[in-house]
Amino acid sequence: MKNKNHVVYGLVGALVLIVLFMVQYFAKISSQNPVMRWVPMLVLVGVVIAGCINYSKINDADVTFGEVFGNGFKITAIITVITCVFYGIFVSLFPDFKERAIEEAMANAPGNMNQEQMEQGMEFTRKNFTIMMVAGALLMNLLTGVIASLVGAAVAKKRKA
Repeated sequence: MKNKNHVVYGLVGALVLIVLFMVQYFAKISSQNPVMRWVPMLVLVGVVIAGCINYSKINDADVTFGEVFGNGFKITAIITVITCVFYGIFVSLFPDFKERAIEEAMANAPGNMNQEQMEQGMEFTRKNFTIMMVAGALLMNLLTGVIASLVGAAVAKKRKA
C-alpha cells in the first residue's frame, strides 16, 4: 500500500484559503484587488503541486503519472469540498457579505446597462448568491486543481514507466 498525503495537504490548503478569505472580508479588501484575485489560486496550485511532489518523495519515487495525478486531484477535491461548505455557511452567518459583493459587482458592471437591467441583475444575484458563489468556487477550484495536478504529476520524480 502506498503512503498517502492528500488528506493533510487538502486540510492545510483549505485552511489557508479560508484564512485568506476571512482576511479579505474583515479587512474589507475589494474582490477586484489584483493580489486577492490571484493569491488564492496560486495557493491552491502551490499546495497541489507540493502535495504531488511530496507524494512521490514519500513513496521513494515508486509511482506512476496516474498515481501522482490522482493524489493531486484528491487534494483538490478535499480543498474544494471544505471551502465550498465554508462559503455556504459564511454567507448565511454574514449576510452583509452578500450585499457588499453585489454592490461591488454593480459598481464594476458595464456602463451600457440601463437602470432596469441593473435592478434585474441585482435581484437575480440576491436570490441566487450562495449558489452562484459555491458553484463558482467549485468550478474554479476543480479546473485549477486539475491543471495543478497535471503539472505536479509531470514534475514529480517517478521510477515506474
